[in-house]
Amino acid sequence: MRQTDPWVRHGVETDLLGKSTASAASRSLREDTLRDPRIEAIVRECLGWPGAPIRRHSDSGHIIHKIALLADLGLTVEEQPIRLIADRVLGHRSEEGALQSNLLIPESFGGSGEEGLGWATCDAPTLIYSLLRLGVVDSDVEAALDHALSLVRESGFPCRSSFPGFYGPGRRDEHCPYANLVLLKALAFAPGRRDSWEAERCIEAQLRHWENRGGKKIFMFGIGSTFAKLKYPLVWFDVLHVADVLSRFDVALDDPRFTEMLSVLPPKQTEGGGFTPESINLPWKGWSWGQKKAPCPWVTYKVASLFKRVP
Repeated sequence: MRQTDPWVRHGVETDLLGKSTASAASRSLREDTLRDPRIEAIVRECLGWPGAPIRRHSDSGHIIHKIALLADLGLTVEEQPIRLIADRVLGHRSEEGALQSNLLIPESFGGSGEEGLGWATCDAPTLIYSLLRLGVVDSDVEAALDHALSLVRESGFPCRSSFPGFYGPGRRDEHCPYANLVLLKALAFAPGRRDSWEAERCIEAQLRHWENRGGKKIFMFGIGSTFAKLKYPLVWFDVLHVADVLSRFDVALDDPRFTEMLSVLPPKQTEGGGFTPESINLPWKGWSWGQKKAPCPWVTYKVASLFKRVP
């Protein structure tokens, strides 16, 4: 694996090779990551949280997803700029403890059409995940997670919001595949929550969706050729994102439905062993994952990391 970017080297050494994240070498690579001009620009943008309103949750250029990217690249609150970003996120919480974003919900979905602070089940878990992954484990994060978990139903995690008139695109009694996914993503890094009832219900919802992919589709979340394309960052509902999250839970690893999902990935490997993005997010054009012509070292690492967790 070509390891030119410091975050790739950090992931390979600490994850695939098992070296300590507390080592001087790990800290040095994280510092190198922060010194990359592209990362510096992202950090500056994220310090402006909550920033522009979220208009659609698949917008990979929004800073909510850039904060999650910084976490995925291995950065932590041990680095001062990351600590400041975490503090900005924690500075916007509802009375119930939910982490808030700047949202703009159209009137067609029960909103006012104007931006305002609030929470939705399709964004608050991404913030919880980011904080946990960055190394923030405190009572405020616990309260935010408890609030999210209080909304889990037998059918999984639904589409809900702090805006009273809000309603999502799916049926009220259905889980939202995307909200469900990002809550699981947070639970994977929440101490003592990976084997919870809520995690089990969300995993079952995710795998049941895969199992029934040939039947009636959940609106906006069909599982077909688009779902099966390799894409990064892990922002929306696609195979690498779903498989990466599910691979962190033992109950999923033991499930034949997940084994079937994983079978989508190996045929995508090139003769040289790498994995090439098959779909791109336009805001990331110019990054190694923002092209479809050559293997991407970071996407290759993500697939290798995923399969390292598979027995």
